[in-house]
Amino acid sequence: MRRLPTATVCCQLLLSAANLDCPLKTSEYLRKLWNRSLSIPRGCVTNIAVQAKVYKELGINFNSIIMKMGKLVTGAFLGSLIGMTLISCKEQKAPESTSTDEISEIAKADKTASALTIENYFPGPNLMKYIVSEDNGLNLSEDQDKTLAKWREMNHPKIQEKLMQISQLETEIKSLSLAGVEAEEILKKETEAEVLRSEIANTKFLCHNLIMETLSTEQWETLVTGYEKDFPFLERSKMMEVMQHVNPVPNYMKIIESDSNVLDLSPEQASKFEAWRLEYHPQMMEMANQIIDLEREIYTGSLHKEQKEDLLKKVEQINQVRGEIVKTKTNCRDMLMDTLDDGQWQILLERLS
Repeated sequence: MRRLPTATVCCQLLLSAANLDCPLKTSEYLRKLWNRSLSIPRGCVTNIAVQAKVYKELGINFNSIIMKMGKLVTGAFLGSLIGMTLISCKEQKAPESTSTDEISEIAKADKTASALTIENYFPGPNLMKYIVSEDNGLNLSEDQDKTLAKWREMNHPKIQEKLMQISQLETEIKSLSLAGVEAEEILKKETEAEVLRSEIANTKFLCHNLIMETLSTEQWETLVTGYEKDFPFLERSKMMEVMQHVNPVPNYMKIIESDSNVLDLSPEQASKFEAWRLEYHPQMMEMANQIIDLEREIYTGSLHKEQKEDLLKKVEQINQVRGEIVKTKTNCRDMLMDTLDDGQWQILLERLS
């Protein structure tokens, strides 16, 4: 569709702004002006002669318009900006529409990204969160602010991407477990997640070192005091919360215990499951608490300038224990699959979904 010349738009805006007495309706004015503009070569933006001729046909004093236009500098400037926008829009290709499914996927991805928090994947303090907060009391200099902002700009997107990858891997681990996939495949996914966790930890510890080097002693002490007050170590006291934190595999035995009547277990099945629980539940709790203790040590050590190499060793310890938990949980699943009949297994899956 052909667009009105910029001069048409600008002059019409100024006519309205000046409250000029036009003997014809605006629609007729625009029609006449448009008809005249058809003869203007393509690419021409303004043609004062055409404007003047149309005004004469409409019975408007063109000289008076020019005088009033001179008093409306602001309006003229605004009209020019609008005209330039129209020209730009004319040259640009209209963006392709986005389907409903694409919009849904984008929104889902944004929601997933916003729900991820570094605290769920990295046990150490997130010092940058405190530094970018208002009223942190650090009184950063311009150079300090630029140094830290540059680091965050370079590394924050990378960390967020890895958080999303870990979240996706954990979702896959849960799905593979429910589908009865071999333990080898599940542990392979867990290993991939452990590598990403170590990479995130290494980046965060490098960030801590940069912060220590950038801040003065007084600023560092202010940071530590403020962080411990506003973001203390997250103590997970509820057992299910602890297990979900240290392990992405479903807790099959919990359903066995809570829904035994629905599953209609035989005495032999109930006896076998109880024997398993008595043997392995204490081990699971010991490993889970070991992870929490190591996470607390990393949190405290980071704030007290413990060496990066020592902190990374504790991260590796956590990864090893986490892998053992996933392996034990998968063995538990295999035992249940071998012991339950098809109907019972389906009920168990429904309770976990």
